[in-house]
Amino acid sequence: MDKTSMEYSKSDLELQIKLLQDTVQKRQNKTLTLAVIGQCGCGKSSFINTAMAVFSGEYHEHALVGNFENEGEHMTRRLTRYSKEKYLEDKDSLDHCYPTILDMTGFQDTDDEAVRETLGMIFEGRIRDGTKLNSKGRRNVLDIVKPLFPDTKVDRIIFIASAKFEKFPEELMKSVKLLTLEGSRDIPIFGVLTHADEIDVSDPKFCKFEKKFKDCLGLSSMRYLRCTNYCSNFPVDNERIPDVEVPVMRFLRQSPIGKKIHYNLEMIGNSSLSFLLTLIIAPLAERLVKDKCTVSESNGTRVIYMNNQYLCDSVTEAVNKLEELITNIPSKIYHTHAEKEKEEARNWILGIHEIADEQFEKQAKLVTDLPSKIYTYIEKNKEDTNNRIINEMSKLFHKFQEITDEHFEKLGTNLKETLHNTHQHFEKETKKVRSKVNIEIDSVNYRLQDNKFWMWLIVIVVVALIVVLLYLCIFGMTRNKEDKMEKSVVIVSFSTANKQLHKSIADNVAGDYKCHELLLGGVKKVSSIELTSQVCLVFVDKNERNIILETEVDISKTRSDFVENLVKQGRTHVVVIYCQHEDSHGLTTLYNRNLGNIRKHKVLRQLQGQNRVLSINKEFSPYQSDYLKVFLNESLTE
Repeated sequence: MDKTSMEYSKSDLELQIKLLQDTVQKRQNKTLTLAVIGQCGCGKSSFINTAMAVFSGEYHEHALVGNFENEGEHMTRRLTRYSKEKYLEDKDSLDHCYPTILDMTGFQDTDDEAVRETLGMIFEGRIRDGTKLNSKGRRNVLDIVKPLFPDTKVDRIIFIASAKFEKFPEELMKSVKLLTLEGSRDIPIFGVLTHADEIDVSDPKFCKFEKKFKDCLGLSSMRYLRCTNYCSNFPVDNERIPDVEVPVMRFLRQSPIGKKIHYNLEMIGNSSLSFLLTLIIAPLAERLVKDKCTVSESNGTRVIYMNNQYLCDSVTEAVNKLEELITNIPSKIYHTHAEKEKEEARNWILGIHEIADEQFEKQAKLVTDLPSKIYTYIEKNKEDTNNRIINEMSKLFHKFQEITDEHFEKLGTNLKETLHNTHQHFEKETKKVRSKVNIEIDSVNYRLQDNKFWMWLIVIVVVALIVVLLYLCIFGMTRNKEDKMEKSVVIVSFSTANKQLHKSIADNVAGDYKCHELLLGGVKKVSSIELTSQVCLVFVDKNERNIILETEVDISKTRSDFVENLVKQGRTHVVVIYCQHEDSHGLTTLYNRNLGNIRKHKVLRQLQGQNRVLSINKEFSPYQSDYLKVFLNESLTE
């Protein structure tokens, strides 16, 4: 994750950590159980590890992440309950109500009886921790059906899906939603889309997928999360990443572990059953729960808000049975009220249907009568109209036939005469042209056969002469160029005043080799100069800016153009010597390293790579003198 593009800062993370701790500290009565459900590979285990990292502050791979792609299996195969004792290392935090997270195998996208039966037993806490489940939802151990303690029941369901999956788990959603709506308890459902960092949230396909996901589960913005999970390559130093943890903290604090969900019993109207149950249950509930029960009265209606989770840690088996009775009462009252509403709606719809049928019959009669009247009128006038149309059409057809017959007769006669005349004229002209062409072809063939031998002989001789001349020219030019190069040294100066100094400096290393002097001061077209010596020593006098060869920004480029032309020709070994430079006296290297123009100029940089650039004061140092003597000896004795 790129830390330079983080949406949340560390201050946001610290604030959310404090709010999360306040939330779990306030809930001192009940530890919630969160069931994480989804398909194989959707990121369930990664989300569980991320949630436990949010609670504990350190990432550990409690739930194994990954799947066996070749076998179509997944890492999580057993039902595993991660209580706070398993993922919290701080002993002081164990006093707070951190949730128990329930991890299970990934289910297939099916809505069959086996999946619903297994999920129902998991939600009711009837499958022990560690039970092995297969991918179709069936238990491998069939005798695990004994009721467990109440705190093993699932309090919240978190449905996980991957944002990058193309297949939508609609059937599995139906199974989960059906069990939460028609079961003995109302279990809230929350939705999470993982792999948010691998999709484009503005993509229309993803927007459609996200809307369908929220609609299928009936999710509001408070019960939905789009997140990025920690994975197995979590940083070694365990640095907390705000962009990963802040959205997960907000989601957990506001929804699955933050808000309390109360089951309520609403006594409606003057129902004798509801009033009797209120008188029996209310005192007992107030005695058991004390201050954890809120009673309010409005318009003759008494509402009792009671949280069944508070009774789990403090009541006996008898109170648990009473709790189940209290829990089932709202659904019975709801069904009774719903049946009445359905009956009234059914009667209202039947009344509307009767009125609609009457209106439809009246309109049908009008619509039925209207076509019959129109049909009668049309039948009366149809025969007369048809006769008139037939008569008019027959008259028009006869006239058109007469006119077209006359025109076709005239046109056919003219065409026959024209075609006959054209054919005769074409035959005459064709005969004339054919005879002329035959005569010309015969004459041309005779001439070609007579001159064919001489033409081929001339072509062969001309081609042979051209080849010989080209060979002689190329061989002679190369031979002349090689013969012109002599084993000598040319000393090039650009200043008349220092010409003699350059000659004396070069004589110290030239020895018995023949030397020539060349003065280029005032010469404009230096790029056209060709040398016959195999070695050229170019002397450049010191200047204020230490410019050995001019660059593009300088006004004059005499020295640069001359040296560059010699390098391109490749016939002369060029050595550039920068003289009268006081800082280059007695060097143990070929040139002073502080001369920046050598690295900036392209040709100088090339010569420096070949050890052909030197800087001196008024004479060569012993090291430079020995190097030049060896260089001249190797270059002039080739």
